[in-house]
Amino acid sequence: MRRKLSLIEVQDKLFDMMCYVDDFCAKHQIKYYMLGGTALGARRHEGFIPWDDDIDIGMLREDYEKFISLAHKLEGDFVFKNYRNDKRCDSVITRMYFLNTEIENPAIEHPWFDKRMYFDVFPLDYVPSEATKQEKQKDTLIRLKQLIWWSMPFRHTSSMLKRTVANIIHTCLRPLHNVFLKKMDQVMATYNKDEACGICSMASQYTYDRQLMAIEVYGEPVKYKFRDKEFYGPEKIDTYLEQLFGPDYMQIPPVEKRRMGFSIYENKC
Repeated sequence: MRRKLSLIEVQDKLFDMMCYVDDFCAKHQIKYYMLGGTALGARRHEGFIPWDDDIDIGMLREDYEKFISLAHKLEGDFVFKNYRNDKRCDSVITRMYFLNTEIENPAIEHPWFDKRMYFDVFPLDYVPSEATKQEKQKDTLIRLKQLIWWSMPFRHTSSMLKRTVANIIHTCLRPLHNVFLKKMDQVMATYNKDEACGICSMASQYTYDRQLMAIEVYGEPVKYKFRDKEFYGPEKIDTYLEQLFGPDYMQIPPVEKRRMGFSIYENKC
């Protein structure tokens, strides 16, 4: 039986996962930060942005690698996936996919994609102090993101000619998909704290420059209220949110400017 989940039901599932991950990280001394809209929701709403249907967290590279190395200890109704253990991932980030769920998104209708609802864990990496090294890293990441995108069978809704060309490009690049992901991960993790001027969530949908935060902005994780719990976010969360979303981040946007998600279903026998 396939049943559409309400937004509250989706948020409840994500919240339960966040509670589990928070406990797991505390047990294994792993630091994390709420990111993006999740951090904004904590700061502005003390919970989810009312129309939001996902949760994003990030970990500095050392903690991220530790989290992955301990993945075999994670237990629950989910599947732990990244490009290192699965050849059909669309990004270098780690995702925890909820069993018996399905996202209805026409762009990923191809069987190659995992359509289950997920919980995102992003690596946070150091950005070099030298401007020339920054530009080189940024340009390399842009090229790799383009190659990764073209190596996946997204649904193209343009003309028949453009769809045909896109399919040819995809067919040629598909065997190299995981090579591109591995290379991107390596480029992201190139620099260490000693040679860095900032921290960046390089796998984010936002640009490199927009995500490049001073090291002290993330700082030591600080707890913020989220529903009836507290989760960790950047130490200077207001600086973080202003850079990411602009000076009016505390204002509720009009309906037409809200990012609405896709329908999510639960599949039960």
